[in-house]
Amino acid sequence: MDYKLCGRFRTLRAFFPDESDKSTDYDFHNNGSIRNYCPNGDSGNTKECKTDLDKINAACLWLFEQIIINNIDSLSKEKSEVFIIYIMIWLSYMLNLKNVNNIKSLKD
Repeated sequence: MDYKLCGRFRTLRAFFPDESDKSTDYDFHNNGSIRNYCPNGDSGNTKECKTDLDKINAACLWLFEQIIINNIDSLSKEKSEVFIIYIMIWLSYMLNLKNVNNIKSLKD
């Protein structure tokens, strides 16, 4: 696995651990630009991820930004496809792990 890709997943796990009993010292919303992918909160313009589904959606989009979009000029087609597969595996894993709104697979 690519070093940058591993680093992004490591950062994400620090802010949004996949173990339900593991607390984190980091605020999810302080992870770089991840807040940009959260829905608008009740207060209007402030974006906030309140549910696990909100966090999973924001994290997935953040991974695409960090791994694909920010490096699009230097990535080969094959490498881009591999990175997308890793992100989709993570997404499926998190949806299954968190059991969000009875979503158990990408098909749902």
